[in-house]
Amino acid sequence: MATFVSPFRGLDDVYRPFEGLFGPSVNLTDRAARWLPATDITKTETEYRIDMDVPGYTRDQIIVEVHEGVLSVDGEMSSESESDQAGWVQRERRTGQFSRRFNLPDGTLPEEISAEVNHGVLTISIPHTSPAGPTTVQVR
Repeated sequence: MATFVSPFRGLDDVYRPFEGLFGPSVNLTDRAARWLPATDITKTETEYRIDMDVPGYTRDQIIVEVHEGVLSVDGEMSSESESDQAGWVQRERRTGQFSRRFNLPDGTLPEEISAEVNHGVLTISIPHTSPAGPTTVQVR
């Protein structure tokens, strides 16, 4: 059986001279093994909204938590057992886990955050209040 060699493995060397400037080099083979869902963040007059692509994940496979002003979204989809893989010629559909973190604006009330998954999109609503305009303080 032939051994698969990534066509990107040599590109890691391109980033090595820049490690001191930008942090560790990008390891494309590790990056391909990790998956981060595509995310859009929008703001309306009443809320921030995070739309995250999570195809194939159910609500039971996603955990949304708030701790110390950080919104954490974690998901895990377990892979099929090795015995189920017999006869495969190619496998491109991914299984595994992801983790995303978002800093929340000051004044966010965690108990008012809601999340739902529908048709492969996780939608998180984060209510906010508009900052109050200038306040005049009476001098006594």
